[in-house]
Amino acid sequence: MKGKKYLKGIISLTLALSLFVSNSYAAKDYNEVTLLEEVENEYTGTPMAAPRLETIAFSDVPNGHWAKESIARAGALELIKGWDDHYYPNKNVSRAEMLAICVRLMGRNSEAEQSTDTITANWDLKNVNMKDLWAIGHMQITQQLGFISDTDYNDTLYPNQNELSEDKNFLMGNGAYRYEVAKWICQTLEQIDPDIVNYDFHYSNIYDFKDWNNIGTDYRIYVDLLKKLDIMVGSDGYFYPNKRITRAEVAQ
Repeated sequence: MKGKKYLKGIISLTLALSLFVSNSYAAKDYNEVTLLEEVENEYTGTPMAAPRLETIAFSDVPNGHWAKESIARAGALELIKGWDDHYYPNKNVSRAEMLAICVRLMGRNSEAEQSTDTITANWDLKNVNMKDLWAIGHMQITQQLGFISDTDYNDTLYPNQNELSEDKNFLMGNGAYRYEVAKWICQTLEQIDPDIVNYDFHYSNIYDFKDWNNIGTDYRIYVDLLKKLDIMVGSDGYFYPNKRITRAEVAQ
């Protein structure tokens, strides 16, 4: 059992939102597997989520795994997807996967998938070396919302990702850093219910982390908020901003 966790995952975030939801939003009972979204555009994950929760299993997530229940929920909701009967819990969640999770939480996954089809319709896929091609539409939505910059988005459209550099480019297939995830979660919260996003410009919570000074100045406000909301809580008093987040940690 993993006693301490770097991140109280996206599923926990979704459920926690019901504590703050305003009267203009609707939330059904958790057993109906409903994520929060504006009433006129309510997002229910997948209609098969409830029965799937009872049967979903990944061969690399055995009984007794510290994140098994959370991984099952994430898989049933189709927020985080596995492949080849595996979840790969110890793999880093990629930037593409993390941003896609954010888009799904906002109830815009179908729109993103349609955008991918539109954007890539005329591409010669034989000349494309891009394992995260599926996420192009998700990248477009997050670029439009300011999650990533125009330059970052242009990098995601580059057909041969192997020619790009980690130092100079935004590689959507690379693991997401914890400081990036903090920003993207806060931006997702802003889209779901901006009333709960009250930034503290005095950083009254971030100083609980012994390594707070290692958090980039542009990201401290996001880490501070998520610490206050008990969503990203660190481990042993550290936030570890420059470490990557695993797929198991995101689910948990």
